[in-house]
Amino acid sequence: MNLQSYFATPIYVNSISEFLTNALRVTDSYIKAAKKKAQPLLKERRKIYKKNIKDFGISYQSPTMMNEEKLFPLRDRVGELSYQFLEASGFDLTDHILTMKEMWVQEFSSLGGGAQPMHIHPNTHVSIFYILKASHRTSEVFFHDPRASARSTALPLKDIEALTHGNDTIKFKPSPGLLIISPGYLAHEFTVDPGIDPFRYLHFTMQGIPKPENTTDAPVL
Repeated sequence: MNLQSYFATPIYVNSISEFLTNALRVTDSYIKAAKKKAQPLLKERRKIYKKNIKDFGISYQSPTMMNEEKLFPLRDRVGELSYQFLEASGFDLTDHILTMKEMWVQEFSSLGGGAQPMHIHPNTHVSIFYILKASHRTSEVFFHDPRASARSTALPLKDIEALTHGNDTIKFKPSPGLLIISPGYLAHEFTVDPGIDPFRYLHFTMQGIPKPENTTDAPVL
């Protein structure tokens, strides 16, 4: 049967390794600061669990890195590609400005257990991951079918390993320098990391907002 695909969800995947060395060097200090900040939490966990499990299951996240000048080239490139991604998806951005809402780095515990459950970031149009540390033995990134009705009525798959119209998830095996761009509405998650090799990534979100000259003041009710 010759099928045509509609309501498809685009994902852009490419390697931009030219930014990798600098991004690793710059984010080292942010991860170090995040680990220092987590010490009270680790101490509290020892009290609660009556056992020292160290930082098992912890995900270290930095505050915003939007103003980190050493990452401006990477930030600008991500912005350019996000704009191209939306245009290639068919959107008209003539009357909009694409702004970067968030930018932070995250690293999973070296003891394993680090993960991110399925989620989206509200009020975003593009979600981006730039992988800094990873291997075939680290966490994987999963994207979930955004069509709620398709998920609720799904039938069994003939081959759960094949990529077909019936899949409700798709996964990518991260590698250093890999860039993944997806629509903001597409829910994502990171599987539980086994703690064998280091796993670190930068996360960006983008939002399209109307240009000021194309907006009018609404009455306050």
